[in-house]
Amino acid sequence: MRNYAGLLLVLLLVSAASANPIIDPIGSVLVLLPVAYILALETIVGTFFLLFAGMSGVHTLPVLYVGNLVVYFAFFLPLRNAGANVLFAETAIVAADGAFMKLLSTFDVFQSDTFTELKWKYAFIIAALGNAISYYLGTMVRF
Repeated sequence: MRNYAGLLLVLLLVSAASANPIIDPIGSVLVLLPVAYILALETIVGTFFLLFAGMSGVHTLPVLYVGNLVVYFAFFLPLRNAGANVLFAETAIVAADGAFMKLLSTFDVFQSDTFTELKWKYAFIIAALGNAISYYLGTMVRF
């Protein structure tokens, strides 16, 4: 439980900060570029940490990027537009990203020769790190 206390503290601090870096790129094409860039950085960070579990970076990176785009546009924006608070939305996205990483790790094409089983705990931690980075980058590029 102590391992999750730090993650919970970070999520609560972000929620208490009243920051709202969520960018809705549907309204403007110019806003789509920062969103794509931030999601790319989130994907690169996630793929980097997945390399330690023995996953193949060449195959994982593009699929994880498409997965992040799907999660952002199909889940995150509708949650935010429905009025969900940032903490709930971010927690749901971390869960979806972690589950997607765990799912990818079960396929041979994403595994390298040194692959070790990706545990759920590490998948969620990697997803949380990537989402935290994209959240804070979103605060910097907010228009």
